[in-house]
Amino acid sequence: MDNHIRKNIHFLHDDKFTDGAIEQFDSYFPGQNLYIIFASDISRLRYTHPNTNCLILNLRNRKNTEKILATITQYSCTNLFIHYIDSYKAVMALSVLTKYDIKVYWIFYGGDLYGYLQKHKDYPLFDREEDQPRKPLGANLIKSLKYLIWFGVTPDHAIQKLFLKINYFCFWNENDFYLFKDNFEVKAAFKSFIYYKALGVASEITNTERKYILINHSASPTGNHLTLLTTLRNIDLKKIGLTPLLPLSYGDMEYAHNVSTAFQQNYGDSVEIMKEFVSIETYQYKLSQVRCAVFGMRRQEAAGNIFQLLNMGARVFLRNENNLLKWLKDRDFIIFSIENDLKSEENLDQLNDDEIAHNRACYQRYFNLSAYNHMMEHLIET
Repeated sequence: MDNHIRKNIHFLHDDKFTDGAIEQFDSYFPGQNLYIIFASDISRLRYTHPNTNCLILNLRNRKNTEKILATITQYSCTNLFIHYIDSYKAVMALSVLTKYDIKVYWIFYGGDLYGYLQKHKDYPLFDREEDQPRKPLGANLIKSLKYLIWFGVTPDHAIQKLFLKINYFCFWNENDFYLFKDNFEVKAAFKSFIYYKALGVASEITNTERKYILINHSASPTGNHLTLLTTLRNIDLKKIGLTPLLPLSYGDMEYAHNVSTAFQQNYGDSVEIMKEFVSIETYQYKLSQVRCAVFGMRRQEAAGNIFQLLNMGARVFLRNENNLLKWLKDRDFIIFSIENDLKSEENLDQLNDDEIAHNRACYQRYFNLSAYNHMMEHLIET
């Protein structure tokens, strides 16, 4: 990296969205970005292909704070973008804010808020008690003690403190912003933002063979897969030519095993389970074969998948509690409720040509180059 001024410093982790995020910001703000990528093993990144603007930091290195502060000083950074807030990014950000007057942009994911609300404010995410994530009490205590010794704050308190210092909540769904504001007395303002690279290029994929019913998008326990299984047991999928498709390559692997076992017990060899991470091109082709998709989350999640499916012509069902259902209805998408609309085989018919064209037009109204240009041009306050 050279020594000229770079206004934007980013905190990221090794994630399937990271490459797209870097490409997006470099495209609109060339030469103005520094990317700090935190990883437990800096020699073996799973998803990220760092460029020369990236600095990879080991999560266990006690000198990271010094390195980050020195980097900000060196490049005169004025904007901090936090891509998903976790406890480690929170303590690093708080360290920055004790020394610098810097604007904080939260690139919101979803789980960073919903996980905190579920843990501390009993926000309902799981249909079954046993699906709630639990770390051994000793592990949580050790982590809290480490944070207190190293950073002078517990992990959860660090996140809460950072919430109060956020200047801009950056996301496409205003309903999640309202949820944030309802639960915390914060100063943050809303800015429209989306990782458009995560949406792929669905318009380039056409497929007339729609043989799948997609069950969620990952092995996340918030998908409440067994609730969906209970609903689908009352419908003869084989009779209407539908094969259950379960992407389980990403998320909680113990939960993935339990879900696989349950669906195989009910559907035998007719269920198709995706256990390996595949390229976005391969995954999008698989999505193009989906006639119907059901998502069991009680929270907003899997939006990239859902947007692509709607653009590709799939019939999509969401839970009533999922605020994405409201977001889509407010924008005139044809979208369905699991509780209200999924009762029999007839509810899983393919959308007709007019319905497919309508959803595609809605998609293109909100997700297009002109919209992305406007979004990025108005993202950073000067």
